[in-house]
Amino acid sequence: METELTTPKAILIGLSFMAVAIASIPYSKSVIGKAHAQNSVQRVQICGYSYDNKFTCVGVNPVNEWYGQLVTSK
Repeated sequence: METELTTPKAILIGLSFMAVAIASIPYSKSVIGKAHAQNSVQRVQICGYSYDNKFTCVGVNPVNEWYGQLVTSK
C-alpha cells in the first residue's frame, strides 16, 4: 500500500529531520572525536582551481604580513 507524499507531509518530514539533527548535536561529541595535530601545525595551505581552470594556492602577502592579507599564487 503506497501513500501519496503531499507538500504538507514533505514539509513535516523535513522539519522532523532538522529537529533530530539539532537535538543530536550534544551527543555527536561522543561519536566523533576531536582532531589533533601530531606535534604542532607547521603550515596550512589552501589550494584549488580558479575560474579559468588554473591550479592556485593562497598565501600571505609578503608586503603586508602585518595585516595578514591573503593572496593567490599564479
